[in-house]
Amino acid sequence: MKIRKTLHATLAIWTCIGLAIPRAAVGNESPGQAPQVKPIAIAPRILDVALHRNGELQGAVVDSNGRPVEGAPVLIGRFGKPIAELRTDPQGRFVVGGLEGGIYQVVSHGAAQHCRVWPAGTAPATAKQGVIHVTEPAVARGAGTSRLHSIFANPLFAIAVVAASVAIPIATEDDDAS
Repeated sequence: MKIRKTLHATLAIWTCIGLAIPRAAVGNESPGQAPQVKPIAIAPRILDVALHRNGELQGAVVDSNGRPVEGAPVLIGRFGKPIAELRTDPQGRFVVGGLEGGIYQVVSHGAAQHCRVWPAGTAPATAKQGVIHVTEPAVARGAGTSRLHSIFANPLFAIAVVAASVAIPIATEDDDAS
């Protein structure tokens, strides 16, 4: 009986110590210093795209299920400066004319693509006929805002659970059955 009570008290103390000491104090890194990580060079992926007649760049914006997104804003830029701002048609397509060969940025709904556009007839065989952007769905799975979520996310609930897990075993051990 006394061993069990001592074990519960010891576990409660170690739990409190583990929650109170920050990770940096027990790890190898100092509190104000991040661990050293080797940087990774990220090169932008450039898509080869063939221009159509009159220097037209064609593209489409679709959702994650492949359905067209009507009225999606599309920005075409070159050297960091906007060249054209437009919206997609009811089929999710867009067309920009009067472009020359070169590197362009196509940005829409959070997607950005660097494109090397080629004049008609000069594009390599691997060049695409247009740009397709897939929009990311605005889904936050498991991030409910229900009443139950707000109760469990409350810090007072966590304190009550810890207090109950310590107090209940101590109270049941002190209770004499006679």
